[in-house]
Amino acid sequence: MPKKELNVLIYPDKKLRKRSIEIKEITGDLLKFLTVDFYEFMKLRDGVGLAAPQTGIFEDFFVMDTSITEGGVKRIVINPKINSRSPDKIVYQEGCLSVPDIFADVERPKEIEVEYINGNGEKIRETLRGMNAVVFQHEYDHLMGILFIDRLSETEYMKIKPLLKELAGKNGKKH
Repeated sequence: MPKKELNVLIYPDKKLRKRSIEIKEITGDLLKFLTVDFYEFMKLRDGVGLAAPQTGIFEDFFVMDTSITEGGVKRIVINPKINSRSPDKIVYQEGCLSVPDIFADVERPKEIEVEYINGNGEKIRETLRGMNAVVFQHEYDHLMGILFIDRLSETEYMKIKPLLKELAGKNGKKH
């Protein structure tokens, strides 16, 4: 993958709603880009996850690092699929590099079964729980053109609506 100047797209940029596409060929250059440049870009912004569409790259990959939590690890995730979601739910306060300085409680499945290709080019199948499951689902949503604010209850959305309008105004767009 050629070196690209990375920037985070900020809400309400319409490109954040664009669906990404599956990566057909996983090259050494792509793996190096993800494990070094893309991952480092996320960490420099104090993120725990970053999906390709947030940077204007519309391919199915993201990085995540939940190592600040018990059982958390760094993951390079290419062409992910969520195969099942538990009926049990968990609520986490989520934020997003593309929706800066806005946080809200989001309810998501507590456990998910996933598959993806990792940073070594290996196919992984695993069950994720807790924060690992939340971050994976949050980043996976970005690949589908969905933001965490789309997952809010009406009560949670109303709490942050003025902040979203303000953010949209800063970016020269009407909300």
